[in-house]
Amino acid sequence: MVQSSSSRATGWGILALSVIGMVLVWIAFAGQYVDSREIESQCPTDVPAGAIVTEDATAYASQRTFIPAGRLCTYPTEDGGTVSVQTGWPSTIGPFIGSALGAVALALSWGLWRRTTAMQQVLIHAVVLALGLGWVSMANFAALG
Repeated sequence: MVQSSSSRATGWGILALSVIGMVLVWIAFAGQYVDSREIESQCPTDVPAGAIVTEDATAYASQRTFIPAGRLCTYPTEDGGTVSVQTGWPSTIGPFIGSALGAVALALSWGLWRRTTAMQQVLIHAVVLALGLGWVSMANFAALG
């Protein structure tokens, strides 16, 4: 049975949707990696009011976080307490949108399986798998430190 060109176009459109979702997840992972590799210090921006700022990086705590995909910086304050700043919320919205796009693409590929070729089905599922691996990579990277 030969598929029409509109059926094949539907499959390629679903594949494009899943690729966009996967790219959004991996961009967030790259952002998480870059955010953890600051050269000047571990927490150079977003110093809260009242925090003691020093050039000594050991004076404050910094750790990578999974959600949001960024960094949690804890500073000592002038009154003896601590204050924390979390980075990464803007870049974490992308993976949630990307995951939604991947889920929609997967549902469409299952619902419209007669309108997609076997190769399109394989590619869509492989891309959604890569999307999931992006989430696993972000979680693993955050757990490392």
